[in-house]
Amino acid sequence: MSNDPFNLARFDVAQSAPEGTAGTAYECAVADLRTGHWHDHWTPFLLPQLRSLGFGEAYGRYGLNDLQEALAYWDHPTLGPRLRHLFSVAIDASEGGPAVLAGLAAIKGQRSCLTLFLRVAPGDALLSRALARFYRGKPCRKTLAHLERSAR
Repeated sequence: MSNDPFNLARFDVAQSAPEGTAGTAYECAVADLRTGHWHDHWTPFLLPQLRSLGFGEAYGRYGLNDLQEALAYWDHPTLGPRLRHLFSVAIDASEGGPAVLAGLAAIKGQRSCLTLFLRVAPGDALLSRALARFYRGKPCRKTLAHLERSAR
């Protein structure tokens, strides 16, 4: 029996990959978030969403199949804390003013990721705060619709 039935190692490998001379992809993403920047190529493996919502090879590889896989990600000893840290950094960075807030709110997939993980960890204070800060508390309707369809 595998200790990684969802192959979550794929995320750790991508997040830990060197990103030039500046550190790992995860470290670079954290540094860029602090300045209000984000590179969309990081979204699939740092802010995962449902596979059924993404387009392209990266979303096919890093998309999550369902709530069970999202829960495994959330509970993972490395991936869950990294995800929480990314949202914490984004919230702190958004205090830098309206332009920074607008830029961070425009991160592709962020609302979907927040919506998905709030279903896994309902009432989580950090995720709720991020959803409120960036999207006025409004979840991603597409994510909710896909979750509802898959629950049937």
